[in-house]
Amino acid sequence: MADFGALLKKPASGQTRPTVFAIGEYPGIITKFEPIPPATFKGKGGNDDFEKPWQIRVMARVTGLPEGMTAEECGGDQVGSVFKRDYDYQNKDGSDAAKLWQLNALLESVGVTPNGESYDALLPQLQGKPVLMSVGQYNDKETGQPGGNQINKMAGFEHNA
Repeated sequence: MADFGALLKKPASGQTRPTVFAIGEYPGIITKFEPIPPATFKGKGGNDDFEKPWQIRVMARVTGLPEGMTAEECGGDQVGSVFKRDYDYQNKDGSDAAKLWQLNALLESVGVTPNGESYDALLPQLQGKPVLMSVGQYNDKETGQPGGNQINKMAGFEHNA
């Protein structure tokens, strides 16, 4: 088990909510991928259980700002921040998920052609590939204010650096 001793010794007050990124197309680099096992979550009040299937999580580091936007317009300098995008790998019944086409589209957009290879051979080829992340916002259900960000789409991208 991880040692959380130092974290637990931090004062519980004075923690601020992270800045919500502006909606836009952020360039980035894929840093890693990982499988996420299925899990059951309790909804608010413990009434609305929902299940998440096996997923593949792809993480990418922001390398620039949306074209034509300043750091101030984006909610601060977001370069270096990491976003994640989850792709369903299985349905609740254990059958292959229909959403795997989205993962295939990401692979092909960065120049990795499946050609019948397995995902364990293809996914490592994602690391280091440039992508464009379509960043959206979601609202906090209690306040109605922007509560955070989500990646609506991730696709290959040629950086003009």
